[in-house]
Amino acid sequence: MTLEDLYCGGVKKMRVTRKVNATNNSNAQFRNDQSRVGPGSAMMREVSEIIEFEVKPGWRAGTKLTFAGKGDEVPGSPGRANDLVVVIEQKPHVNFTRENDHLIARVRSIPLQQALCGVKLTLPGIDGTPVSVSFGGNAAGLEADASGSRKKVTNGVVRPGMRLCAPGRGMPNQKTGARGDVIFVVESVEFPKNVTEAQRAAFRNAFRA
Repeated sequence: MTLEDLYCGGVKKMRVTRKVNATNNSNAQFRNDQSRVGPGSAMMREVSEIIEFEVKPGWRAGTKLTFAGKGDEVPGSPGRANDLVVVIEQKPHVNFTRENDHLIARVRSIPLQQALCGVKLTLPGIDGTPVSVSFGGNAAGLEADASGSRKKVTNGVVRPGMRLCAPGRGMPNQKTGARGDVIFVVESVEFPKNVTEAQRAAFRNAFRA
């Protein structure tokens, strides 16, 4: 499933193929490679079926669904079928990875000027509206640590590895419905390859002790 599917929820359908006992009055076509596996073995055939199920907003990869009696039948016992267990998998997303109910967006690098003077980062949100964070300069931003705790920072400087937080824009919790955060992780700060003497002097004046 896509991350958007797990965000929105809704009714989904899937086709399953299972083995059932073949009866004498069946018109199904038998496959030679699955007819008899030995003397006295039951004749089996494959049938396809559409199963419908509801996805709850906030489900995570690894969620297990059990469909009673929708697995393969027991050979020689028509109508006696095992349960079908389906494990939800999530397709990779172009912008986000999931961390519990938080969505992580990795920013490869930002220029030094933005790291020192302020930066605004924006991406399409999982809910279809843009999500952005502003940090540094005159903007008061939110920094998140690895545990998910947030702190407000004024006149901050962006450092490599910093986690900049857009609160309440992540995935819904499947029990409470409360949304996690979108967290922009800045992986590196890009330094200029060279500077002029005037720029160098301006830096010295700006950071004079």
